[in-house]
Amino acid sequence: MKSICQSEVEDLHTFFQKWFNGELHKSNLIFQRLTTVLHPMFVLISPDGKERMKNDVIQGIWDAYGSRDPKKNPMRIWIENYIYKGEFNSIYIVTYEEWHENNSDKRGRLSTAIFKDAPNNYNNLNWLHVHETWLE
Repeated sequence: MKSICQSEVEDLHTFFQKWFNGELHKSNLIFQRLTTVLHPMFVLISPDGKERMKNDVIQGIWDAYGSRDPKKNPMRIWIENYIYKGEFNSIYIVTYEEWHENNSDKRGRLSTAIFKDAPNNYNNLNWLHVHETWLE
């Protein structure tokens, strides 16, 4: 499961980068990459300490489509220091650093993600919970 969870983290963040840069077609079909992997009870605690539920997260990301101009202000997102914490009754916990770069502005966050088995989903997982904290 270690490599499957890592693939899901990397795959979804690649989707985010392409979505924000407007490199994907803006459609519900393409956007299902996100909507289907977030569990109905999904919660995101962002680095500013705000708790956001699935529908708010989805709407925010939908609205941010193409918010970065890939020619003038491209966004690059990558993952570093992925650690698989373990499995607990089909629940998987991982931590990783999520880095964003726009031109010369680079910012990172430490993320903890909790996954649940979801057969027939992307990487057979659902995201249950993510908690992010800014890195120095």
